[in-house]
Amino acid sequence: MTDLIRHECEGLIARAGRAYRYTMGTLDDRDAGDIIYDCQPVTRWYPIETFSEDGVLDCVLRRYHYHAELKSLIHTACQRVWIKWSSTGDTAWVAEDWAYYLVREYAKEGGIELTKRSDY
Repeated sequence: MTDLIRHECEGLIARAGRAYRYTMGTLDDRDAGDIIYDCQPVTRWYPIETFSEDGVLDCVLRRYHYHAELKSLIHTACQRVWIKWSSTGDTAWVAEDWAYYLVREYAKEGGIELTKRSDY
């Protein structure tokens, strides 16, 4: 019983810490993900598919070498896909692929040269 009580107390303290960081505007990626996960049963909303900036970065890095501006380009591309996305049963990889093409477009518009990998 004491292990259960300790576990519940640790969870309560962790949630209170996230709530404080949310209020102060200092959430990190993990905090935000934990809040989304914690809210799913409350909202009764369970996303089956998601895509992430890390997934798009992996997609881009399979084809191009790393560039310092990639994370910013990927962030902008993912936000556009997220805002414009209309799910009709499409899978997350389609969203990542769309964002990948937007990264290429944004790089070209910004005068950023992405160097293609020789092994792709």
